[in-house]
Amino acid sequence: MPLIGPLPIMSVPSSSSSSSSASHPRKSRYDIVLSFAAGTHKNFTDDLYSALERERIHTFRDDEGGEDSASELLGTSIKGSWGSIIIISEEYVFSGRCLDELVEIMNHREKWGRVYPIFYYNVDPSDLTHQRNNIEEAFEQHEMRYNRAKTQTWRLALKQVAEIRSRWAFRDYADE
Repeated sequence: MPLIGPLPIMSVPSSSSSSSSASHPRKSRYDIVLSFAAGTHKNFTDDLYSALERERIHTFRDDEGGEDSASELLGTSIKGSWGSIIIISEEYVFSGRCLDELVEIMNHREKWGRVYPIFYYNVDPSDLTHQRNNIEEAFEQHEMRYNRAKTQTWRLALKQVAEIRSRWAFRDYADE
């Protein structure tokens, strides 16, 4: 049984409505971009996506994204959307592609002053702040593969996300 019902968490201007935000240019046909790793795709993310679409919130999710780089369509969708919903899981933190997305989302957030909901899926939000446990392990791997400037940017983005107060934590969603 899905945990996600009607979404009281945000009011999103619909793509199909005739009014548009004067403070944010619309370049995309999507209202929301879902940022997630493959490990949440067939359970939590699918249910969230379905709930958003039922509410007529046009939602982009990159089901085909490879590990090494975010797709151009995803980058355009982030820049042109009303906002993003970030689903942080252990797989998310181990993925360079997801962390690149996160940096793009956080830059968009800073530029447009948006507050984005964050869902923690089997991850303790304080681990992001203190960069310990699996987060520390992920960065040990990233630092062997990527340059220091990139990994420092990712670390900062994760710390910024951990400070966002519109957040929810879920454990073992697949067993619910």
